[in-house]
Amino acid sequence: MKKRKILVIGTTEKMGGAAGVSWKIAENLRQEDFWIRHMVGYKKDLSNYVYQFKQPKIIQKIDSYTRFNVVSHVRLLRSYILANDISFGVTDELLQHPWYKQANIIHFHNLHGSFFNLKKLEDISRDKSVVWTLHDMWSFTGHCTHSYSCDRWKKGCGNCPNLKISKPVAWDNTASILKMKEEIYQNSKLNIVVPSQWLYKKLDNSILSNQPRHLIHNGVNTNIFTSVKSRNAKEQLQLPINKKIILFVAHGGKSNTFKGGKYLDILTKAYKSNSEIFFVCIGAKRKKTLQENNIIYLPYIKKSKNLSLYFSASDLFLFTSQAENFPLVLLEALSGGIPILCFGVGGVPEIIEHKVNGYISKRNNETDLLKGANYLLNMKQERLLSMRKNNRKKAIKHFSVEKMVNLYKKLYEQI
Repeated sequence: MKKRKILVIGTTEKMGGAAGVSWKIAENLRQEDFWIRHMVGYKKDLSNYVYQFKQPKIIQKIDSYTRFNVVSHVRLLRSYILANDISFGVTDELLQHPWYKQANIIHFHNLHGSFFNLKKLEDISRDKSVVWTLHDMWSFTGHCTHSYSCDRWKKGCGNCPNLKISKPVAWDNTASILKMKEEIYQNSKLNIVVPSQWLYKKLDNSILSNQPRHLIHNGVNTNIFTSVKSRNAKEQLQLPINKKIILFVAHGGKSNTFKGGKYLDILTKAYKSNSEIFFVCIGAKRKKTLQENNIIYLPYIKKSKNLSLYFSASDLFLFTSQAENFPLVLLEALSGGIPILCFGVGGVPEIIEHKVNGYISKRNNETDLLKGANYLLNMKQERLLSMRKNNRKKAIKHFSVEKMVNLYKKLYEQI
């Protein structure tokens, strides 16, 4: 059999949900002697498997101003301007690179981030077999990664109601951007992968509707994200043993509005006088641990084994994102057996079944959210143990990294 040689292209190689998925696939396939390399916009890893594209001179010029005391303003300006043009980024550098020439298959992940010239999809897809895994809606909208309740992307965008949501833009050329994307896709041959039924159905009305598509759920390492006795985990982490713990995880902690950080505040206030409830917030921007009243704030945790221990120690996982595709952290919590309180956005209802794996609250409804917290925290012990076991079984059966990798292997062979 011809040896598979896969070149992975994305914003970064492992930081963030999309990159995390691409890195897990690559790690597993390298163990099976696949040839896999990564070319990224922003390199975070020192591995020899990863190459960072050179930034265009105009980007280098803008970035040079960050040496002065205007860092945040320059970064904001950079992001706004670049989001208005999908032709920034790599051109011939990619096509001339020896890794590209060796590869049988080019596997794209996130392409937003002002590092990749989307127009190059036409040339690449004529030259190589192409897989593109979509982790959000950006590929078929005028600028946003999630459109929320807006459906202008179905009609061609324009008159955008919110230019500031991710990815924010400086002026409204969303109609022309979407038209450019449509023309590129018409001249490209792509194999689209989506991790959720939710996104799969979105494609029916999108500019990608004529491209072949495949459903492959994201997967997590169920051997790392496993469950140990709650008391043992609490002792190891020096958390209150006799209290019920509510866990919240997000980059930036509760300051992350996209992840619904304000709902953590709502619950901490609701349980402020309840001495049996304690909160743990992971991902805070501060470098040191800080405790205030009934909550402890922890910085971002890099090691999966350490994060898994917090899932085991907790009695409820709070997941209040405003928009999602098929979030890894939710799969990690499921694999750890923890009951989950969430909003039913994006692909979340494909992971969580109401009152079976957790509680799906009405979106942004504080009353129902508190009702869900009380429901999960006050379940009888027998019911709680049953839910924990069901969550763990569901993760192993449907959302393991092994299952995800095997489906990608089949797709690679198919194309």
